[in-house]
Amino acid sequence: MVINHVHDDFEVEPVCRELDLSVSGYNARSTRPVNARHLRDERLVEHIRRIHAVSGRPMGPGASTASCDAKACTPPGTPSNG
Repeated sequence: MVINHVHDDFEVEPVCRELDLSVSGYNARSTRPVNARHLRDERLVEHIRRIHAVSGRPMGPGASTASCDAKACTPPGTPSNG
């Protein structure tokens, strides 16, 4: 959030006012636990980075699976076929 980036220089209230946000909404969001989709997205990004590291090549169409084995290229949470 933008507010987190300027928190050291400005108080929350004026930043929220300028962004047309409620302070209570900001506070609720900042204390809310991370949702399942965000956690899943983080795992997927880690998985993509592992594939990229294994491939040793830039990512692109066909590059992600060409140089890695099936286990390394299976996204987290994917049912196995065997």
